[in-house]
Amino acid sequence: MTDRAGESVGRCFYSAPPIERTRAIAADLAEKVLSQLPPDDRLVLLSIDGEQLQVKDVAEMTGWSESKVKSPGVSCTPPNAPGG
Repeated sequence: MTDRAGESVGRCFYSAPPIERTRAIAADLAEKVLSQLPPDDRLVLLSIDGEQLQVKDVAEMTGWSESKVKSPGVSCTPPNAPGG
């Protein structure tokens, strides 16, 4: 009994979905989650976590304070990460 893709697991046959399908599902889910955010929060999140911009640069771009840009409700970047 193994759980590797394409091998038997008990009496069932497990086949991992193609990577393209997995990526499409993940992208769709991310889009749904991002669409629920207010536009300014979405911009900040995508700028820091997606574009890897520095907090200082995003603060200047948005007119927000650096502490607001770094608030846990806005970014998923861990506090000790570069730019966080």
